[in-house]
Amino acid sequence: KSIANRFQIIAALAGDTIQFADSAPQDVIVLRNALLATTTEVYVGMAGTAMRFLTAYFSIIEERQVLIVGDKRMYQRPIGDLVEALQLLGAEISYLEEFGFPPLQIQGKTLLGGTINMPVSISSQFVSALMMIAPKMKSGLTILLEGKVLSRPYIELTADCMRQCGIAVQFQGNTIRIPAGNYRIPNMEIEADWSAASYFYALAAARPNSKFLLKGLKISSSQGDSILKEWF
Repeated sequence: KSIANRFQIIAALAGDTIQFADSAPQDVIVLRNALLATTTEVYVGMAGTAMRFLTAYFSIIEERQVLIVGDKRMYQRPIGDLVEALQLLGAEISYLEEFGFPPLQIQGKTLLGGTINMPVSISSQFVSALMMIAPKMKSGLTILLEGKVLSRPYIELTADCMRQCGIAVQFQGNTIRIPAGNYRIPNMEIEADWSAASYFYALAAARPNSKFLLKGLKISSSQGDSILKEWF
């Protein structure tokens, strides 16, 4: 899911789409449907990843105005840190109900980019959302992470997905540098989910004579949860 949703945003920014079967994870389907929507109102239900990634995505889609709405519980999940960062970069985003929370109204426009400071205590999805739209900013984007980066694997995952699509992301220490540029979407196969694989590893450990064949995983995966192969 993590990789699929990152590639969906990247593909959309490149003017492309990725096809998924309806049996794909619900968050993946929600994001797919939102990206394909031609209406002003875009519904994300309870899909937090979609809410965060789409907030950044629609902020940079010129001349497109959208309302991102969801279930009532979605409106209890804060998004103020991401919105504030985007607003500092020039985005036009307003809250329709409670300040700092969805639903949101977004007027897409060109963003200049530059440099922005972000506390690492916020969700790594906020950082990833900014990273993925950075190549579309006129000056690219430098993100200075303040504090100890606890969610580095997810940020590294975003950087790796972007590099696979032609963007030379630099992530050293607490600094992420992303140049302006155009995404190139290669023929790709979305890797399976190491988080889901953990349950089968646990079951195999509990039943020593059992055997499982887990398809679509990479030993050298950039997914943080791939560490479980070493733990088990």
